[in-house]
Amino acid sequence: AALTAFAGTTRPEHSAPIDAASIDTLLRSALAGLPQPMTAPAGPALTLDGEMQALVNQVRVVRDSPGAQELGGLEAVTLDIVAMLFDFIFDDAHVPLAIKALLSRLQIPVLKVAMLNPGFFADRQHPTRRFLGGIAGVAIRWGDEVDENDPFYAKLAELVDRIQANFEDKVEVFGEALAELEAFVDAHDAEEDDTTLAAANHVLQREQESAAWERAQSALRDFLALRALPAALHAFLNEHWLGVLQQAALAAATAAPDDDSGQRLWDSTQSLMGDLAWSVEAKRGPDDRLRLVSLLPELLSGLNRGLDRTGTTHEARGGFFDALVKLHAAALRGEAAPTTDAPPPPATPTTDWSSSNGGELLVTRSLDHGVEVEDVILVGAPPVWRADEREIQREVGALKRGDWVEFRDDQGHSTRERLNWISPQRGILLFSNHQAAKAISIAPEALVRQIRDGKAAIVHPEAIFERALSGALDSLTANPAP
Repeated sequence: AALTAFAGTTRPEHSAPIDAASIDTLLRSALAGLPQPMTAPAGPALTLDGEMQALVNQVRVVRDSPGAQELGGLEAVTLDIVAMLFDFIFDDAHVPLAIKALLSRLQIPVLKVAMLNPGFFADRQHPTRRFLGGIAGVAIRWGDEVDENDPFYAKLAELVDRIQANFEDKVEVFGEALAELEAFVDAHDAEEDDTTLAAANHVLQREQESAAWERAQSALRDFLALRALPAALHAFLNEHWLGVLQQAALAAATAAPDDDSGQRLWDSTQSLMGDLAWSVEAKRGPDDRLRLVSLLPELLSGLNRGLDRTGTTHEARGGFFDALVKLHAAALRGEAAPTTDAPPPPATPTTDWSSSNGGELLVTRSLDHGVEVEDVILVGAPPVWRADEREIQREVGALKRGDWVEFRDDQGHSTRERLNWISPQRGILLFSNHQAAKAISIAPEALVRQIRDGKAAIVHPEAIFERALSGALDSLTANPAP
């Protein structure tokens, strides 16, 4: 609309559309002797001022040339818009210098596309605009630190060079470059899927282990709440049998639907706890004593099988079995062993829920199938979010696959990671990027804390070209040509 409105206000004496040959003549005349756009990305030693001096707005040079003064209204306004478009791109502090250098090499091809097809400004699906958007889509991977050796950057530079060298008046070259870029991105995303799969399996295993641990704790807590047991039994159940219960709970949870072996293991593991507790009670009659004598071989065998499954050493279990012999001897004599009110099994770390306790980030690292996984959780966090965390919590909750987050370490170095998977059980967020076989598994509440503390930030997609085009049209509207 802006292009149509201003076409009638600027040099109306030339209304016939300009052809490709006329454009080439104009460009050769205007750009004669002018340095070509940068053909190499900005090196780390290149300063901002040095880089901006190298990024010459060639379209503005054309716009100010004598030949351009003879253009009609539509072509003149097209030149204005494209010149302002690259002004906005070069002035945008959010666009890395190396990306500006790439875009600068497309100035003349973009200008020719716009002049040959004025509908370009209204067509968001135009191959040229989509390719420029593809550059922005790749650039989101880097932030301010563009690695010139990165395969994505190398591919972008290759495609830009090809367009710059081969474009004349055929828009198809942009479409071909776009298709090649999309295929390149898809291929690398497929490679990254292997990392995601390995890391996701790791997260699922950790979640299953955590759920099994909670089930085991709950079962043992309920069991102890109904009984007064000798101190030796309390210690054994808390220190050793809790792990056996977890292993059985995990087996039950991960068994195939038609396989009841895991559930039978869980039931027998709990049953052994009941038999153990009964075995140390005072036996008052011959039937109970006979039952205990008959029970002991299977009871001891079952206890040892459970401890074998968790890898408990004979040294670690020896003290308990020595104490158990004495307890059984006393039970056969009808003597009740002293009991204790020992605490129930410890839950995942005891938490102080006071408002002053903000919790701490716990980071662990492991290697699983060649993939390094960094697990980040928040422990000891209050159940009610602080006011400054609630909006962040909402943003984290709205994250979806394909979104990007920038993580910063204590040295100020930052990396951008893409959200590739969300655990269906506990909402664990799994991030990775194309640069290494590494992944970050982070609980939502831990990501909220990192964002609040400035250690992470959600990256919102930046439509570099679209934002610049909008700025150029707005500027043209606010400052119409005389």
